[in-house]
Amino acid sequence: MTSDEYESAVLQVKQHIIAGDIFQIVISQRFECRTLADPFEIYRTLRVVNPVPYMTYLQARGCILVGSSPEILTRVKSNTVVNRPLAGTVRRGRTPDEDAQLEKMLLSDEKQCAEHIMLVDLGRNDVGKSTRESTLTTLDAWVAVTHLDKMVPYITASLTDAKLGAEGRKDLFDWLSR
Repeated sequence: MTSDEYESAVLQVKQHIIAGDIFQIVISQRFECRTLADPFEIYRTLRVVNPVPYMTYLQARGCILVGSSPEILTRVKSNTVVNRPLAGTVRRGRTPDEDAQLEKMLLSDEKQCAEHIMLVDLGRNDVGKSTRESTLTTLDAWVAVTHLDKMVPYITASLTDAKLGAEGRKDLFDWLSR
């Protein structure tokens, strides 16, 4: 995607938001880089520089994928669904006092809080489609991820009996392909 195409896509998204068709969309650009570096060494370095709970190194048929994320988009374990979208980000402070000051600043930022609330609503809606309503809970938390602090809602619920099988769980992930 060229920068002109990217700009055009952003304008289209803005029109859809104004029309009420969507609340949020992430537009991304593909990034590729040729290197002589060993991909596994890149992965190992990433583990040190940016240690997060979910890291990937996948090598298959001429393709190597290295990834890292602190986010649980959707996880199903036993009959419990967890959605943990990340929103609201601020750099880490150099001291605990500066961390507390930056956290206070983030929590008073209207735009960051609005994004956080929107993601909580979307997450509750997505999780709520396949779960027992009475078990749907949200707990707001604050997570320090290496060099960033994030507002993190934990959205959890129990699957309905109809959704306990593998086929029933499939629709939990259908919204990912939208």
